[in-house]
Amino acid sequence: MSTKIYDAYLYDKTEDELILELNAIRKAYLSYLKDELSKNAERYMECGKALYDDGKEVDEHPLRKASRYLERGTFTMERGIPLDMSGDCVIVKHDGKIVVWLFYGYQFGHFAKTNEILQRIQKNEYWWQNQSDVEFDTPEEEEEYDKRGEFWDAVFAKYNTGIPSQMGLSYSFFHHDDIFDCACILEEKYTEKVVEK
Repeated sequence: MSTKIYDAYLYDKTEDELILELNAIRKAYLSYLKDELSKNAERYMECGKALYDDGKEVDEHPLRKASRYLERGTFTMERGIPLDMSGDCVIVKHDGKIVVWLFYGYQFGHFAKTNEILQRIQKNEYWWQNQSDVEFDTPEEEEEYDKRGEFWDAVFAKYNTGIPSQMGLSYSFFHHDDIFDCACILEEKYTEKVVEK
C-alpha cells in the first residue's frame, strides 16, 4: 500500500506550548478571515452565487445566503475554492516526539504564508512516503528520513488505521460556530456595496 504523509512537522517544544501557539494561530486566522471577507465581500458573494446557485439570483436573506455559501465551501469536500475556510491539524505523539499534521483549504493556505508562528512550526518538516523514488543529497538525510519512516510505520501500526483523526488529537482553526460571525461581516459589507451602486 502506498502511504504519503504531507504537511507534517516535528514540534520542538512542549504540549502546553503547542496548545498556546495553536490558539494564537486560530485567533490570527479568524482576524485574517474577517479582514479578507470585509475587503472582498462582493467577490465572495458572487463566487458563492456562481458555485451554489448556478449564477442565478436566489430569493433569500443575504445573511442566510452568506452562511450557506461559507458552510458549503468549508464543510464539503470541495477544495481549492475561495469559500473554503477549513483549517485543522492532528497532533500525533509517539516515542517522545510530537508531530503537527496540517489539513487545510484555500484561505488557510494563503494565511499560512503570513503567520510567523505557523512558519516557524513548518520549518521542521516530517513528511514521508513509503516509495523508493526519494533521492537524498547526503547519507545523513537518508538516515533521518528512515527514522521518519520508522515513526510513521509505528504510528500506523499502533492505531491500526489510516485515518489521521484517529491517530492523534484534532485541533480546528475554524469551527462551525465561526460561520455566523464571518457571514455577518460578509453580508454587511456586501449590502453596503450593493447600496453604493
